[in-house]
Amino acid sequence: MGTGFDRIRKICKKENTPFPEITFNENYFYTLFQPSLEYAQIARTTEKVTEKVTENQGRILELIRKDKTITAKRLSHSIGISERKIKENLKKLKEKRLLQRVGPDKGGFWEIEESVTK
Repeated sequence: MGTGFDRIRKICKKENTPFPEITFNENYFYTLFQPSLEYAQIARTTEKVTEKVTENQGRILELIRKDKTITAKRLSHSIGISERKIKENLKKLKEKRLLQRVGPDKGGFWEIEESVTK
C-alpha cells in the first residue's frame, strides 16, 4: 500500500510527461493524465494526415520522422510489406506533397512537409 503514486511519478519522469492530476473523495480517487507535448504533437499530426494517407503510408511517415535516412529496405522490414510496395507508397506520398527526397539515394534523406508535422 502506498507505492503506486511513487511508481507513477517515476514513470512520468522517465517518459517526460507531466504528473497526473489526482482528485480524492471519500470513496474513490480519480487520476487525469495529460499527454506529453511530444505525444500531443504526434496525435495532431496523425489527425491531419489520417484523411490523406493509408495506414501503411502513415507508418512510413512515422518511421521517417524517427530516422530521416531510413532506406526502403529497412522500411519494408519494419512494416512487413515488400520493398516494391514501400516504393509505391513513397511515390504516392511524394505525389500528395507530404514527403520529398533531398539529395541522392545514397547520402540523401527524407523530408516530411512542414504542414504534416505541425
